[in-house]
Amino acid sequence: MTVDGMCFLGFVFFLHYIPESLADDFVGYSVEDVILGNAVFLSLSIAAVCMTKALHNSKGGPIQAIENLKIVWQLILTIVIQSSVP
Repeated sequence: MTVDGMCFLGFVFFLHYIPESLADDFVGYSVEDVILGNAVFLSLSIAAVCMTKALHNSKGGPIQAIENLKIVWQLILTIVIQSSVP
């Protein structure tokens, strides 16, 4: 899943969060929930960067590199980890 897809999914989940947060028995989210959510986002982004690095050495590498130029955060992480622009 790309960062764009995660943003859309976050928007969909946020729409479900609004009625829940307005309920009388709403407890809220703990710090652990927020940290876990951020850890999942970070691990998915790192997995996408590692997949890009693996595809870099295969036949689909140039095509995948062109596709990744559309995803800003993944491109930034790729530049930071690989020290080069795909």
